[in-house]
Amino acid sequence: MAKDNARARLKRAKVDGDAVQGYWLNLSLQEKRQILRFEDPLLVERLFNTWQTLCISDMTCYIVGLGGQDELSKKVSNQFFAIEGFISQNVVLHQGAFYAKLALVEKPDFFEILEKWIGSPFLVGRPMLHRCDWPSLFKASVNSWSQLLIQIFKLMELAVYHAEQLSRIKQKADHLCSIKDASPGKSSKRNARGRLLDRRRKALANICPVCDGSGILLDDPCPLCADALEAETVEPTTTTTAMDSKVCLDVSEAETEQVTNTTAVEDEDLQEDVEFDDEQDEEDDFV
Repeated sequence: MAKDNARARLKRAKVDGDAVQGYWLNLSLQEKRQILRFEDPLLVERLFNTWQTLCISDMTCYIVGLGGQDELSKKVSNQFFAIEGFISQNVVLHQGAFYAKLALVEKPDFFEILEKWIGSPFLVGRPMLHRCDWPSLFKASVNSWSQLLIQIFKLMELAVYHAEQLSRIKQKADHLCSIKDASPGKSSKRNARGRLLDRRRKALANICPVCDGSGILLDDPCPLCADALEAETVEPTTTTTAMDSKVCLDVSEAETEQVTNTTAVEDEDLQEDVEFDDEQDEEDDFV
């Protein structure tokens, strides 16, 4: 249903032929070649079968001595378009692609050639088919090169129009994104308000029902809050204990070193006292 609605809107869409032509003229050669290259399996298969049928018909006419009545269209077809891929033993085309050659893509009068073969102005009097409906251009039997060329140029017309529409949609999307990036104030305020509300909800949810979040009950620490705090800080407590142990170890080493130094000083003082007493005894004996 959605695809049908999209197709209906596309057929009723107003077409700005001048804008489409301006878009095409501003493209690089590589971009133009990419637009006029078709790899849809159903589309390529129908084109290949029609092309092959017309070639066999030309060969048959040549063998029986009948001259071709559509030589110009055949020449233009082979000059402007080609099909690539590989054919299996069952004469089935694999990894096929239909594309416009440089002889057409680089033409400055591209739209004049297109209008000449279609027989009407660019994008006038024809429905704008959805991309998935492009194979329907070659659904009916094509009995001549001129009929094939008309359908092929209609395909070229649709491809250019489709590319211009995609480019316009992309520009609008980029413009909306730039506006959104340029004015993030409302989003930032909305996010900040949401984070604040989340913090308030968490705070209300975590209030102790015994002490109402004060942490004190009858001038003593609330036992419920203390238990919750211990449960939440098991890992940090271990780290703190380890750090405290290290600090205690450092303090113990410092105190040991201080005690050792003090003991050494006291020993020196004691030795000096002993020596002084010995000298005093010798003086007494001498007297």
